[in-house]
Amino acid sequence: MRFSFGAIAPLSLGFALTTQILISTSAFAQHEQTPINIDSSATVIDTKPPVLTFNNYSFADLKVQNTYGAQESFYTVKGTPATPGDLKNVTINAEWATLKATPCADPTLKSCASYATKLPNAPSITIDGKEYILQQFHFHVPAEHMVDGRRPAMEVHFVHLLNNGCAADDHRPGAVVGAFIEEGPADPELGKFFDLYGAALGAAPTAASQYVRSNLAALLPKGKYTWRYEGGLTAPTGSGLCGVTIPESIPGGGTVAQQLISGVFPEVVHWYLYKNPLYMTAQQIKFFKTMFPEGNSRVVKENENHVYETPAPPPAIATKAVANPKNATALGSIALDGTASISFDGKPLTYAWTVAPGGKNATITSANTATPLLQFPEGYGNYIVQLTVTDSAGNKATDTTVILYVGR
Repeated sequence: MRFSFGAIAPLSLGFALTTQILISTSAFAQHEQTPINIDSSATVIDTKPPVLTFNNYSFADLKVQNTYGAQESFYTVKGTPATPGDLKNVTINAEWATLKATPCADPTLKSCASYATKLPNAPSITIDGKEYILQQFHFHVPAEHMVDGRRPAMEVHFVHLLNNGCAADDHRPGAVVGAFIEEGPADPELGKFFDLYGAALGAAPTAASQYVRSNLAALLPKGKYTWRYEGGLTAPTGSGLCGVTIPESIPGGGTVAQQLISGVFPEVVHWYLYKNPLYMTAQQIKFFKTMFPEGNSRVVKENENHVYETPAPPPAIATKAVANPKNATALGSIALDGTASISFDGKPLTYAWTVAPGGKNATITSANTATPLLQFPEGYGNYIVQLTVTDSAGNKATDTTVILYVGR
């Protein structure tokens, strides 16, 4: 996940914190770094996973930028007033850059999301009653997170900021939704996003921005997130959009240079990661790699916090009809049995037994029950019976059985 580098060419994540909020994080230990390897043998079962609700995730006007090439200014020596000769610049290389898409008010791209600008009907997520506004989303190659030691081809991060932004009373104002991207038939909206951007801008690093309109909901994986943990940023941040430098007393604080030297970045993020991946074609992934040929992912870090995993739901059970007895021989009338039939939701089924074509004509008493009586008025021979069950949702399932009558 990328932060902003202050009042310079913006890099990925578009939020920062006030001094007041940052001071409130002073109790943090430097053990919440990101990205991490998710070890499935060490995750904690999430018995009460927070519900993550997406709001206004629909069609959005996006400003798309390759953020490579920004600079960060910082003073090498502390002093009041600062000495001009101590002012240095650091060029942010491709490792900390990304392809970033920021929601805007309209195709003119004159009013776009930031900590201070909440767009009308802004895309957001709600977690535990708190709203986090979408600031931007961006991509990494290869994926930043690993799962059991494997890195997927790419990863996308949807970066959100607590709705009162820099005035937040929360010590962790960032919420990032992450999803892996694998090679395969492209998800239509994700493929269109990359194709449109590629046609407009090409692969060369540039500060120019392009306009793309995209359906945000269609850029998300199917289902719900699988993992969550408390972590940090995956790129350094300078003064940020709030105009203050993160104090050195905060884990990961100080100037960009100091963060790069320490290798500790601000620990201010709730992370939510999907196991279900998105897909892009090999050509689309190759296009992104040409923008960042050495990759733009931070190396995996240690994080001492728990990683909580939501268990996969049990396999869906389809409604099923089971007509018994199977391939039975009868000397006289017998009871049919449909009690082994299954309803997808566990609710009662309705039963309908009928004589199926291909056999002799039978008589079924109480045919709308689970255990009717079958009689053989035409004597010796095969009798074919069909059971149809209907569940509470109106779904139907059928099964047949053959009974050989050998009596008189």
